[in-house]
Amino acid sequence: MKLVLLLLFLTTFTFAEKVTHENIPDSITNAIMLNECFIENKLCNPYVVALNKKSDIKKAKKLGYKIKYRRIIKCKNLDRCVKITKKLIANGIKSLDLGAYQMNYHFNPDNNLKVYFDMQKAELKVKKIIARLINRHGYSWQTLGRYHSGTKSKNESYCKRLFANLN
Repeated sequence: MKLVLLLLFLTTFTFAEKVTHENIPDSITNAIMLNECFIENKLCNPYVVALNKKSDIKKAKKLGYKIKYRRIIKCKNLDRCVKITKKLIANGIKSLDLGAYQMNYHFNPDNNLKVYFDMQKAELKVKKIIARLINRHGYSWQTLGRYHSGTKSKNESYCKRLFANLN
């Protein structure tokens, strides 16, 4: 079944001139969410901010935030996540992975911070990111892996987990 989904996904774009977010199947964004989401009590918790740099973790601690699991700030709700993210950005911390899809703010900035923490808006933003990556790099698993990293070894590992999460 996974092979069929992969073939359908890849052949969908074979003759398309430009991929748009409407072309990205929900199964792809769901697999990305399963790869990225902070699972708590067997459910995806979209109200998290992850810090990517050790120096930023130290800064966040000085700002008074409790860091869980070495790099996670649990926000509890959308408005609190927006408030925390604004404060981190204002203090020069921009390499942040936000929400259920852990979108990196530095590479995918959006002034409407609610987009990262609202599941429907976040999924739409992820579809736009994936479409942009496909238009730039072509149609492949490695392109999907670029959502996580452009580094080959990290990309390959991510693609394996992504493929495993396809439903």
